[in-house]
Amino acid sequence: MPNFGDWMHTTFGPGWFAGINAGDWLRLLFRERFAIAPSYWPRAAFVSGLSLITSTVQTFEDLAYRDLKNVEVQPPLFVLGHMRSGTTHLHNLLSLDHRFGHPTMFEVNFPQSYLLSERYASWIMQLTMPSSRPMDNMSVGADSPQEDEWAMVVMTQLSPYMGWSFPHSIRNYEKYWTFNDASPAERQEWQNRLMYFCRKLQWTHKRPLVLKSPAHTCRVRWLLPIFPQARFVHVHRNPYEVYRSTQRLWQKIRPFSQLQHPRDLHLDDDRILDCYREMHRQYFADRDRIPAGHLCEVRFEDLERRPLVTLQKIYDELGLPDFSEVKPRFEEYIDRTAGYQKNKHKPLPPDQIRRINHEWRESFDRWGYRMEDPVDAAHPAAAGLEAEGRPAAA
Repeated sequence: MPNFGDWMHTTFGPGWFAGINAGDWLRLLFRERFAIAPSYWPRAAFVSGLSLITSTVQTFEDLAYRDLKNVEVQPPLFVLGHMRSGTTHLHNLLSLDHRFGHPTMFEVNFPQSYLLSERYASWIMQLTMPSSRPMDNMSVGADSPQEDEWAMVVMTQLSPYMGWSFPHSIRNYEKYWTFNDASPAERQEWQNRLMYFCRKLQWTHKRPLVLKSPAHTCRVRWLLPIFPQARFVHVHRNPYEVYRSTQRLWQKIRPFSQLQHPRDLHLDDDRILDCYREMHRQYFADRDRIPAGHLCEVRFEDLERRPLVTLQKIYDELGLPDFSEVKPRFEEYIDRTAGYQKNKHKPLPPDQIRRINHEWRESFDRWGYRMEDPVDAAHPAAAGLEAEGRPAAA
């Protein structure tokens, strides 16, 4: 049964614009020519009010924490992987290690003001949040681990996630997946703001950070210049299951933050195919830039079926702190989530299987996933029937 948070979320929920300041919000509206659909005026009005509060708090926070620019960020651990490949599950697991810090839901929503506002406002956020994530029903809270891409939406608007909020301009934001076609000034701003946010997180948590963003998978060449000693763990999953789960994600994520009605929903599948292909093409081109011993690749299927063995592999290959110290926490979490029911998807039609086989062939070949014949009969991989067990991939 929907709670108050669910109602607030669907009616006024600001999505990832909760912590945007008034100046950035106004510039964004100008850039989008104030083209907000009438049904989303309540959301835009709510964001406008929040932005004025954020601007005020941010002014005082910048004055109070001027020395943050001198904070040294310890080499972070980045969780990479296409959305719905298991990145959230892995991020949640690694965040159980008390020797690491991680950005929380509140921190990524209010990256420019959380140092002063979290103590007083986190309960309000908890009250107005939905009871679970819209794409997979995983529970969420103000202190849950969350991806830093949300913070970059708030601070820079240089993110492909903006396309879900402003679908009429989605093509303008697609360049921010890889940043290859972004201007040097945009890349520099993105790097500067990411470093600024990491300095705040480092000061807050006093530990090396575990960061997760699917978009980082195709940004390794832009991450290494600012974090040359960073470690990376990449998780990949059966491409057919990723495709069906990503289709569901696109359907569910829009109501969370959109301010316009999409005109071309029929192009969603094309964009999903293009994004996955280009993301991994860039990742395969860049992974040799990562120093030896700083990258570990794992299958989601292994993480799901043999979680402790897979986690031990990550710790060993990346030279992370003693695994035995955190193993009991992993075991407790795995036992607690063992009954999670995953989403079930309809079988893929033959024409979509053909397109996936053609567009994503490189990933099939490099990771050894078996291609299915585009037959009419449903089969486990094409049907995307996600077995019961561990938390859903994300």
